[in-house]
Amino acid sequence: MYNILNNTVDRSYHNGNNHEYFSGDLNRILTLASAVVYTVITIVILIEKYKYPKSSINYVLIGSVSESIGYFVRFAAVYHTDSFVLYVVQQVLILIPPNLITFGWYNIVAKVVKEHYYNVNLSKGKVRLGLISSSIVQIIGSYMYSKADTRIAGRAIVIVGLFMTTIVYIICFICCCRVYSLLRQEYKMKMENLPTIWRLIFFGLFLAITLLTIRSIYRIIHYFKRFHHLTFYIFDTLLIIIILVAWSILYPTKEIHQNNEDNYMQIA
Repeated sequence: MYNILNNTVDRSYHNGNNHEYFSGDLNRILTLASAVVYTVITIVILIEKYKYPKSSINYVLIGSVSESIGYFVRFAAVYHTDSFVLYVVQQVLILIPPNLITFGWYNIVAKVVKEHYYNVNLSKGKVRLGLISSSIVQIIGSYMYSKADTRIAGRAIVIVGLFMTTIVYIICFICCCRVYSLLRQEYKMKMENLPTIWRLIFFGLFLAITLLTIRSIYRIIHYFKRFHHLTFYIFDTLLIIIILVAWSILYPTKEIHQNNEDNYMQIA
């Protein structure tokens, strides 16, 4: 039922088993605004990708596109609250991006290690596998959580997936700290200050991992305690937007691209 006073729709709609797909409210204005913001950010990242076409696959861009579509589907659910398909689609599209964004930032660290020949084992393949596995676990758990007869098991599975994701985030954070320390030492030995752009890039990276960890913790708690519907837009939507804005402003791939061109010119 739509609530005219606060632009929300009661999301406690039921399937044949009298089971709610969502808990709380869908805020019509915030959902649409989020979709629009994600779309704008996606366009900005696409333009940057066009400027630097030689850069590798942009996982952050894919994540941003997924978020944008996911929130438009979520907005459609406001007017089609009886659609189980819309519920599943928006869940999948909104669950996947955080891990794609994490791997996008982590790729930058891997490129730094490669360019500077640092002896650091980033376990890139294991991190990718961990992020993919945790996403799959969360998707399966979310689907089961939407069913009355598997809701308890579904919640447990989602929480396991969130814990898996959090562990991967912590590993990424530790590895990033190590690489940042080596980078600072390298410039210190050259009697030079670490360029501001690299300070900002690593700040964005640390910010991204920290905010994504906070988001995971919020989602874990959310399955045990019902919050006001606005908390979702604060601890999920807003955090991802901040991370994407940081990426679109700094666009770390640009720095890697320029470094590669400078190295090529020196060799030539």
